[in-house]
Amino acid sequence: MAKVDYLYALVERNHKLKMAEQMETYKETKLIHLYDYAVQNGLEANWVPKT
Repeated sequence: MAKVDYLYALVERNHKLKMAEQMETYKETKLIHLYDYAVQNGLEANWVPKT
């Protein structure tokens, strides 16, 4: 998985984007739960997003 710091960076960035109409239903808990589910389902520990 990507480092938890990356997850929190996404949450912070998305919080700033939340003002956009497309992000109206965004909840940071959804992203955090998705991250946790990936870990529970065995996603490789060394995965990192493409930059």
